[in-house]
Parts: sequence; C-alpha cells; structure tokens
Amino acid sequence: MGFLVDRRKLTAASRSMGQFLPVVRSIFRGAVSDQVVESAAVYLYTQLAQDIFSRRFANLLRRNLVRTPKFMSPGELRARFGRITREVADFERAGKATIGIQSSDKKFETYVRSVIQALLLEAGLRSDDVDLIKETFTRFEEAIREIRRHLLGLKQQNFFVMK
Repeated sequence: MGFLVDRRKLTAASRSMGQFLPVVRSIFRGAVSDQVVESAAVYLYTQLAQDIFSRRFANLLRRNLVRTPKFMSPGELRARFGRITREVADFERAGKATIGIQSSDKKFETYVRSVIQALLLEAGLRSDDVDLIKETFTRFEEAIREIRRHLLGLKQQNFFVMK
C-alpha cells in the first residue's frame, strides 16, 4: 500500500500550494522577495507532505512543484531548494555537535531551529540572532500548523464520495 500514490491527491496538493505563500511570507520580518517565499514554501510543504503521506508522495509533489514555479525558473527553484536543504543539514549537524545527542525533544528542537536559521539565511537575514529566531518561531509554528491542517485534510478526503 505504501508504494501507491493517489494521483488525485497529488494533483490537489500541488495545485493548492500557492495558497500558502502569504502564510510563509508572514514568517519573515520585513520585505522578502517572492523567490525566497516560494522556495521556502516548497521546502516546508514537501517536508510536511513527507511526514503526513510518504517519502514517495513528497518526492512526486516536489517534482510537480518544481516544474511549475510562479516567480522563477524551474532550475532556480531546484537550486534554492537544494541550498535550503544543505543549510538545514549543516545547521542541524552543528547544533547536534554543540549540545550532544540527549533526548528526542532536543533533537526536534535542533531540527526546527536549523530550519528557521536556513530560511532566515536564504532571506538574507541574520541567522545567528537568537532574538530573531525566537521571534520567528511563533510565526513559523502558525504557518506549519496551517499547512499541516490542509495536508491532513487532503489525506482524509475520499474522492470516490465526492464524485
């Protein structure tokens, strides 16, 4: 069952990602370019889709989203997505090295902090400012909550009943 991907849910998810651009824009303080917002939205959307659906679904979703970007070329979106992914991994590795591996809560906190730092760095903001990270966390949490609620709704939909 894990090998099958419902194409209708994949299409619905890829078409509805654009509605979260204003929510993702609210994560950043000040004016941020549309390219940064779109690349951050694609990253967050696909990471949450991987948690909710599966890695296969998230990879297909990312492939669909990268093919049809709104504010940049597909190659530029691929490059920005890859840069965000590498920065998250680098920040997470550095965070784990400083605190050591203690509990799953600390691991999750380190991961969330590394995602926020990578997004701030991509936006051209200071990623080492602790106050900015704390301020960004609440808006980040709200964006994640909205995207997650939407993706859970897509997962629970029964398209056969809707026809």
